Amino acid sequence: MVSPWANWEATHSGDHDHLLGTAEQYRAPIEDFAERIIAKLT
Repeated sequence: MVSPWANWEATHSGDHDHLLGTAEQYRAPIEDFAERIIAKLT
């Protein structure tokens, strides 16, 4: 489990670079999921 105060200084100083890697790792699976849903609806 991640501690809620991890990267506290970076988050509150406006430095959000540490979050970019996390967002990028989920982008492809989310896009694939969205494309499959849209394909089923059309």
